[in-house]
Amino acid sequence: MFFKTFFNLKLLFKTISSFIKIETNSKNIGLILKTLSSYKVFKSNNFS
Repeated sequence: MFFKTFFNLKLLFKTISSFIKIETNSKNIGLILKTLSSYKVFKSNNFS
């Protein structure tokens, strides 16, 4: 009984940590996209 609960907790923790990883990755991708778009704007402003 205890072992089963422990296994379920482990599984839950794995799921949560992978979800957090996905969250962080999407945040990073958003940040990268923001940086790229602002860089494009900066370049176009300088060349015009």
